[in-house]
Amino acid sequence: MGRNMTRAARLRWIDAQIHTGRFPSPEDVMAAFDVSRRTVFDDLRHLRDQIGAPIVHDRARGGWTYSDPTFRLTALILTDAQTATLHRALLAAREHLDPGAQSGLDAFAAWLEQNGLFGTAMISPQALHRCAEDGRAVNFLDHAGRFKCRLVGPASGNVLLRQAQYEAHRDPARTLPLCQAIVAGKIRNAH
Repeated sequence: MGRNMTRAARLRWIDAQIHTGRFPSPEDVMAAFDVSRRTVFDDLRHLRDQIGAPIVHDRARGGWTYSDPTFRLTALILTDAQTATLHRALLAAREHLDPGAQSGLDAFAAWLEQNGLFGTAMISPQALHRCAEDGRAVNFLDHAGRFKCRLVGPASGNVLLRQAQYEAHRDPARTLPLCQAIVAGKIRNAH
């Protein structure tokens, strides 16, 4: 394959080899990418320790495999510029599609805007800070696309107000009048 391939490219190659029934060895990676043995084992440690891949060595086959055969690297890694370009391309393509095909593009554009991360995808602290500053949420999904968690930047609101609300809730002498006022307001607004 040649020199100067990124770690991401090597990890995707290892993942593809495993999923096609091959058992890549350090020598296979060294030959395919012209990298050192140390680089191969650094990649292996990164795959196992940072990404969480259940990669194990199969002595009988002389290479690596996953202890969980359903594991896949699913990260789509884009820079901010690539994301912006892809988003513009999606918007331009939308103008030339029939309405039925537009919903898929709209969904993908929304995903790009919300920074959805699948499976073992990672995001740097700097990128998280940028998303928070821009008011963009980061959604983490498992390999099957099921929601795991969402990180959101600062929300508007008054901390002192929230604190006073919690204190009022804890004080029985203030709770009854507040509840009565809330119920009375609901009844008034219903009519």
